[in-house]
Amino acid sequence: MYLGFWYVALGAVLGVDFTGATSLEACAAEARDGAGRVADQAVLNTFLTCTNRMEREIILWMVGIGPVWACLTAVIYAVYPVILRRKLHPVRIPADSGVRAARQEADVGADGTPTHVRLLTTPGTAGGARVFGAFGRYRLAVDTSLLAPRADGNGLDERSLAMIRHEVAHLRNRDVDITYLTMSS
Repeated sequence: MYLGFWYVALGAVLGVDFTGATSLEACAAEARDGAGRVADQAVLNTFLTCTNRMEREIILWMVGIGPVWACLTAVIYAVYPVILRRKLHPVRIPADSGVRAARQEADVGADGTPTHVRLLTTPGTAGGARVFGAFGRYRLAVDTSLLAPRADGNGLDERSLAMIRHEVAHLRNRDVDITYLTMSS
């Protein structure tokens, strides 16, 4: 279980020993205190009572951390696209500069099914595109250099269309959700 790997480190920070090593040592010391004065059965009962108490505490900590981890993952998953959108600095450009063709390409996925994605134009000159978002609100950020219309004025060149289709395919394959949830957890 992926979540279980973080228990030991998180427990050290919170002062809880999820490995049980110190708990067993403490229980053995507690049982040893009465070793010479009481019957062997009483020593064993003292040890077992102590270990049961410690194990219950460890289980409560482990179960309690799960919902905290899930909530933290959901918050990071929701906030990361907002931060990314602000860092991209979208710009407005005229609709006749290839935006209409790019929006049309983004609205209909590679397999012909409609997608729900907003097109953002970014001032980048690297000629790239990227898709991001969460909870069904996706954005396709396209650099302005990709939106130059073809020489004949009919839409975008094949390179630009291929890049936009590639990014829309990431949405269709749920790559954005899988990647962001993985990063968040």
